[in-house]
Amino acid sequence: REIVCEIERRGRKALALPDRNACGDSLVKLARRGDRIVIMGARDDSLSMFALELLRRLAS
Repeated sequence: REIVCEIERRGRKALALPDRNACGDSLVKLARRGDRIVIMGARDDSLSMFALELLRRLAS
């Protein structure tokens, strides 16, 4: 949350989301045709499943 506050203080938009589900919900809501979403993380094998689920949701 502190990072978001600093970004907003500099006149930019930022979001702090409580968990991965909220992140996925937000991405599905905000994404538009032609957007690119990059899923990154270190040593988290579950991110590929998160990305696949996100693709499924965006396709429907």
